[in-house]
Amino acid sequence: MTDETIASNEPWDQLEQIIDTLNPEHLAAFLQLLPPEDTAYTISRLGDARRTQMLSMLSAARPEFAADLMEHFADEHAADMLELLAPKDAAAIVDQMDSDEQTDVLGELDEEDAEAILARMDPAEAIDARQRLRYEPDTAGGLMITEYLAYRDSQDVEEVVRDLREHTDDYGDYEVRYLYVIDDENFFKGVAP
Repeated sequence: MTDETIASNEPWDQLEQIIDTLNPEHLAAFLQLLPPEDTAYTISRLGDARRTQMLSMLSAARPEFAADLMEHFADEHAADMLELLAPKDAAAIVDQMDSDEQTDVLGELDEEDAEAILARMDPAEAIDARQRLRYEPDTAGGLMITEYLAYRDSQDVEEVVRDLREHTDDYGDYEVRYLYVIDDENFFKGVAP
């Protein structure tokens, strides 16, 4: 057995070979098979050019998956990786991040890079992100997540449960701990765990 054979068994070597195939679905499948605790380490073993190529491929084909990958890294490291991408590729990934993660990562970028990404994001997402960026990171406004589920007080439990079941995939990315109850004028009426 040669040193080269041994090296090719390492996950980062396998990852490099998969990146070279330019197949984003194969790439995503390989990354999903990695144990979560090994994902960041394996990706960090790539050089900047390969990591950038990997994220560019994923941003075009699987931006939601690339956004999930960013959660394996400290905010500063995620920001460093996004800085190396073309702004449109970085925007595709940041668009898919949870609101609190968007704010944390964008807050780590210099103002020019953050603005270049925000300019290419979905306009509604960019407006929300800019509003959250006004808050200091360690305040309630800087820490909050803005995705939530609200239902009218006129809806019965069966309707709410049906909606939750029908939209499991859509709501799965939300960190929902409570359902908020609102009236017909959108005023808060209560909360249900």
